[in-house]
Amino acid sequence: MADKPEKQNFEWCIDSDNYLHGKQGDKLTVKDFVKHVAGILNSCCKHSVQEVLRMPHNHRCADLDCNKSPEAKKLCRRFEEINAKLGESREVMLHASDRVQLYIKGVAGKHGFRCFGYIIENENLFHLIYLDPKHEIYKQS
Repeated sequence: MADKPEKQNFEWCIDSDNYLHGKQGDKLTVKDFVKHVAGILNSCCKHSVQEVLRMPHNHRCADLDCNKSPEAKKLCRRFEEINAKLGESREVMLHASDRVQLYIKGVAGKHGFRCFGYIIENENLFHLIYLDPKHEIYKQS
């Protein structure tokens, strides 16, 4: 009987070189960031990336280029910049399906918000690059 491949658990980091500062997302206090954002992301670390992406409101953002909001366009440009840097330094290419949205709930005064980043294919590390507490990226018209 063949051995089952070892499950790789989800991990995360803040991509400080590529972090996209936002009008609202960066207004979180450090206490709220650690308690809620880091707390939720840390709680995902017992799951695989596939399991995390199946959780409610978490998904890949392959359609992000189709979004017309100014914030979405700004985020798309940042992903293009990241892609260029990765291509030069690691000879890796981000695909549209590597862009990810994760849902964060329970932040005081917020109805829950999204954080955006990327997971390089075949890796289990989520690189956080943008906080979107007012749902500006996928804004409902």
